[in-house]
Amino acid sequence: MKFLTPMELRSVNFKKINQLYESKEIGFVGFNFDTFHTVWLPIQYEIGQKQIRMLDDGEITIEAKLVMALWQTDFSENLYLFSDLVEYIQKKNGYYDALPRFNPALCEKCGGKCCKRTGCYYSPKDFSEISFETLFKHLCKGYTSIYPIDGFYTGLQNSLILKVRNVGEPVAIDKNYGYNQCILLGEKGCSLSREKRPRGGRELIPMENGCITGYTFREIVGDWAPYQLLLLHLYKIFYGKDIPFKGVI
Repeated sequence: MKFLTPMELRSVNFKKINQLYESKEIGFVGFNFDTFHTVWLPIQYEIGQKQIRMLDDGEITIEAKLVMALWQTDFSENLYLFSDLVEYIQKKNGYYDALPRFNPALCEKCGGKCCKRTGCYYSPKDFSEISFETLFKHLCKGYTSIYPIDGFYTGLQNSLILKVRNVGEPVAIDKNYGYNQCILLGEKGCSLSREKRPRGGRELIPMENGCITGYTFREIVGDWAPYQLLLLHLYKIFYGKDIPFKGVI
């Protein structure tokens, strides 16, 4: 197995890596770095081998950890790209179809680690209608952010989408604030019922070694593509304004 390093894969982005995958020049191997998430690393594809597979514990060599460290040092955003791309490919191929989307016991055991990293993402279908009035009223509740996603992660245009706000984030986000707890995470879990959670929360697939996103950046950006002018208008209105969160209304 030949791991590919940042020096061998230059100018990494969704479009390039996806093309290399589709032309069977690269594959991915994953391993559970901790109980929090799975790390996916690019490898040179070999005929007869699975193009995407998990490593067994005995296969997690020093070399694998060193390559992961190389990607983490100056190219950590690429690890998130690999993870989202692998999930996008796996979902497109039906790999997750039979996996349950709701497991309260497992989430309680986990303690909401996903929710302690970031709030989940909305789909346009989470709203009764997409209009200025509907979204403006929703944003005024203080628990939703207008969030920019760079085309680096999707192969599409730079886009604005809606997500549940993180603690410490503004409503109109203008930079990377890093990971922080979802503003709706309470002592007993999410403040929203399962039915009222955004699609990103409903699609989340709980696993013993970290959740699978279920609703990837590529899908999110594609779904919000028709509403970019409306989101940009709302972004300009809410930019720099402090909208307090007073609880779920």
